Amino acid sequence: MCSSCEKELFHYPEIAAYHAESQQLGSASRDSVTRFTQKVNAFVRQNPAATSDPYYPEILENISRRTGSLSMTIIINGEWAGDTAIYY
Repeated sequence: MCSSCEKELFHYPEIAAYHAESQQLGSASRDSVTRFTQKVNAFVRQNPAATSDPYYPEILENISRRTGSLSMTIIINGEWAGDTAIYY
């Protein structure tokens, strides 16, 4: 439970699996990292609340570490007031 917000932390099974997979990105090819990023992005588009999963920021960090100077954009949720994009 989160002491500051007094809400129970919830992990989406898919996000938990993506988190585990993201920890192996260091040895993945750029194409694999791109496909993984697209897979996570597609899931988040279908399940916008998944961005609240505590593993989600770690997934983004693991992607960021692997991509380094690779250029890509992740659109998190186009249904909010405007788009939120993360640029690498």
